[in-house]
Amino acid sequence: MSQDRVTTHATAARQAASKSNAIQSPAQKAGNYLPEVSIELDTLPSRSIPYPENSKVKYRPFAFGEVKKLSESKNLSIRDRFKEVLNGIETVGFNKGDLTLFDFLYIGLLRKISTLGSRELTAQFQCGKCHQKGSHKFTLDQIEFNDMKAPALPISVDMWGRQGVEFSPPTVRDFVELAESGKHRDDVAMIASAVKNIPFEEAYALVYNSTADDVEALREIDEYLEHDVKPMEFVCGQVTDKELGTRCDNKIKIEVSEEDTLIMPFRRDKQPTSSRLRFGSQVEHQSN
Repeated sequence: MSQDRVTTHATAARQAASKSNAIQSPAQKAGNYLPEVSIELDTLPSRSIPYPENSKVKYRPFAFGEVKKLSESKNLSIRDRFKEVLNGIETVGFNKGDLTLFDFLYIGLLRKISTLGSRELTAQFQCGKCHQKGSHKFTLDQIEFNDMKAPALPISVDMWGRQGVEFSPPTVRDFVELAESGKHRDDVAMIASAVKNIPFEEAYALVYNSTADDVEALREIDEYLEHDVKPMEFVCGQVTDKELGTRCDNKIKIEVSEEDTLIMPFRRDKQPTSSRLRFGSQVEHQSN
């Protein structure tokens, strides 16, 4: 998902919000104001594949009170913080709790941009080559998401001695449930939450005990389901020799996602060539 798409959505929301704020109704003046703007999204990182055909997703900018509440939300539970973000999201054709986690984070980002504008952020880092500490400035508009590669859902694979184990991206609801049980930082739990036709506790044990070919299949599934935030990449640029004016040319990669382990953690550069995966619910199982 390109920066242009993120910027276009955010700009539309800011313009609409500005028009909405120009005239307030008596109820709004009395303190019951919520922005009367609703922006419909035509693209999402998941490409809307997890959702029913003709479904719609809309959002509005944050109201001042919501911004204040979230800015003071250190003591709020994940459920309460996510609820505040979901309050400004509307879905048609499916429950908004079924938004994939990264679609939800993407929409939350758009709500933030449309409310605050393209503010400049600073990320701190320590270079692994010159070992100097530095900072890199970027705007919210520069954040990009990977589009999901899976052509259809669920992904079905024969593994763990079973046929047709089904995987779909973890949802907002899945993540909140994991958070309430203290498992949202558990990589195995995040993978198990993507298994849709085996009870969670059983799936957790199966993932935990995965070996060899099954781990390979999980890596491939990860490649297809991934639609998270792209890391920010830039050159270190710290001065390494003042007399010569040379600078460090090490490439720095900073993860800008708000959560570290939201989706399957098995990552590698090359996609496996396995043909064990099948896509969609209308799949013909071929016998070897």
